[in-house]
Amino acid sequence: MKRIIISCLISLFILTDYISVGQSTFEYISAKVDTDQCVADAISKPNGEVIFVGTSKVGGKFEGNIFILGSDGELLSHREFAWHGKSTYIEKIAPVSPNRFLLIGAVTEGVVYNLFVCLIDSALNEIKGREFPLGSYNYLSSKSLTDHDHNIIINGLVSDTTTFDRLYPYLYKISTDLDSIQLKIFDKQAWGIFDMMEKSNHDGYYLFLNANFGLKYNGSTVLVLDDTFNVVQTEHIPSDVENYNTAKWITDSTFILSGEHFDLDVDGKVTLGVVVVDTSMNEKYFTHFGKDTITNFPGFRRNLDFITPAQIYLGGTTNLGYDGLFMNQDSWFFLNKFDSTLALTWQKSYSKSGYYYNLWGILATQDGGCIMYGTRYNYPTNSMTRDIYILKVDKQGFALSTDDYDMMPPKLANIYPNPGQDDLCIQTSLKNADFVLADCLGREIFRKPLLSNTTVLSTNKLESGLYLYSILQFGSVVQTGKWIKY
Repeated sequence: MKRIIISCLISLFILTDYISVGQSTFEYISAKVDTDQCVADAISKPNGEVIFVGTSKVGGKFEGNIFILGSDGELLSHREFAWHGKSTYIEKIAPVSPNRFLLIGAVTEGVVYNLFVCLIDSALNEIKGREFPLGSYNYLSSKSLTDHDHNIIINGLVSDTTTFDRLYPYLYKISTDLDSIQLKIFDKQAWGIFDMMEKSNHDGYYLFLNANFGLKYNGSTVLVLDDTFNVVQTEHIPSDVENYNTAKWITDSTFILSGEHFDLDVDGKVTLGVVVVDTSMNEKYFTHFGKDTITNFPGFRRNLDFITPAQIYLGGTTNLGYDGLFMNQDSWFFLNKFDSTLALTWQKSYSKSGYYYNLWGILATQDGGCIMYGTRYNYPTNSMTRDIYILKVDKQGFALSTDDYDMMPPKLANIYPNPGQDDLCIQTSLKNADFVLADCLGREIFRKPLLSNTTVLSTNKLESGLYLYSILQFGSVVQTGKWIKY
């Protein structure tokens, strides 16, 4: 669905919390004037409501952002807050009882960030909050695990406070009353912890680390820890997947791990990789998704989730830009559903033209569907602010109705800007392909061979209006679409 630039500019100045509802699916958008927003985590409540957390930026001020959506996508409650007037960031929410939750993130008044934890009730009222200074270390990131004793183990990365470029994994165990129990900072530098799980017999933990954990641990690694965080064993994780993102138990003896796969058959293109391993990290199954699209990256915070191993969801962003959060190109959410043997059930993409999407995470729902949450940037407006974007699909992957939403097949090439003016860019990894542009009656205007990565074509001599394009590979049409010159 094409959007006219004037309507995009008008919508920039309207504060919207927009909801579309259809059966077991919904779309929720929070767009606020001059406010940059992100959503970092989500959990389901027993009644089907979902709590989302993230951070909002207005000018130079950062505030934590919490809101609850009903099972139909209706906004039920919303709160923003700054802890004691400090810049506040929320990255994680963890349940501690049916009606109490921990918010985990960071606060700062300068260049050094402290770990911050706040206990709230189901109405988003603050019960208790606490800063946890990390001594000579600076907080960078967090995830969390709730163990069998109902303690919370916060895990992530810290840096030194001198150069800020030496990165170390840390574990911080606290009680649900926010009492400090144990802090451990590992003395080897790393890319960081990507996940943590408790052993099935409750006598220790598995700590999953991405590559470059010093010289001792080379490559993505799992550290087997005892219940006081001492390393008792080290195992290397299969290298078919890199930059791991999420780990989950499938059975008491097997994990599923997800991250990036570099497809060497297509010039090292990034796809969504997933591998099933046993507790000794022996590979049982491996595959990757996105071979027929441009390039795909996992959701920033969590890209894999399931209620039952027979219905596993894996999500990412297709055509994610390398140069920042505000790119002048279309991108889209990319969702896959498969079983515990990694046999694909379906694969779908979701987008609307004129938006740059970033998937932050996914959440499997009790009705068999999946919630994708992240941000989208309306790049024709050049506003440099992101909206929160949440899309719930049913178990077949359908979102709303086709009248309300563009559910796209995977693209082989990205055409931008669209609408455009003097230049037309085609981004693709296709080889031996041609781009054909025609007028609205189908009369060919020009035909150009496509280069690897990006081809830029001059359109300054074309009249304003609607054009049709085709992409041919070895003489066969592999993609068609419309392009507007304004």
